[in-house]
Amino acid sequence: MDVQKTDNDIHLRCSVEELKEIYRALFQALRSSEQDQFDESDLLMDLQLFLQRMAREDGVDATIHMEWEKFLGYERLISCDERYADYTPGTAS
Repeated sequence: MDVQKTDNDIHLRCSVEELKEIYRALFQALRSSEQDQFDESDLLMDLQLFLQRMAREDGVDATIHMEWEKFLGYERLISCDERYADYTPGTAS
C-alpha cells in the first residue's frame, strides 16, 4: 500500500485485497458508530460501488449478501437476518 500527497489531494495505491480490508473496517466502524452522518459517508459508498463493479466482473452477484461477503473476504459468512438481528443504526453493537 502506498499513500502520497499532491497539493490538497491524497492518492492511495493498494491491492484489491487491501481495498476490501479497508472497506470491511469502515463498514464495521459504521455499525459501531454513534455518528449517524457516517452512515451516509461518500467514501464508504464510493468504495462499495467500486467493489461491487469488481465483483460483477468476477461473476459475483453482489445482491446476494452471502456471495458479496465471500467476495469481500469475510471468514465467517452469516445471513443478513443473523447479522442485523440486533442492529439499530447509530448505536454500538
